[in-house]
Amino acid sequence: MTSEEKMKVLKMIEQGKITADEGAKILEAIDEGDKDTEQIPMPKEGKTFKIKVTDMNSGAVKVNLGLPLGLARLIKSFIPPGEVARLEDRGIDVETILSDLDSGTVGKLVEIQDEKDNHRIEIWIE
Repeated sequence: MTSEEKMKVLKMIEQGKITADEGAKILEAIDEGDKDTEQIPMPKEGKTFKIKVTDMNSGAVKVNLGLPLGLARLIKSFIPPGEVARLEDRGIDVETILSDLDSGTVGKLVEIQDEKDNHRIEIWIE
């Protein structure tokens, strides 16, 4: 992995998007991936994994996250099983999304209207 990707992780820590512990785990996984490049397929140039959460009442964007696709592949191993279950209860098929990361899919993967919290959740690859 490039030092640019490592800098993006450090910037996410600095901005409070992830904790220092989470960042350390991601950086460790990046270093581990450097040792065995077969372990993590490298994305085609320019692909980004995007997540956007919008308040349906106000239209305000609550989350607007873009990650290099290679980093998104690393992060999938850090999703706690309880969170996966919670997302699936809300109609988000995490396994399908994760498999789309490796399939080369481009475009919208998921759009969910969460009536309980009044949020629209969009996930796509560009």
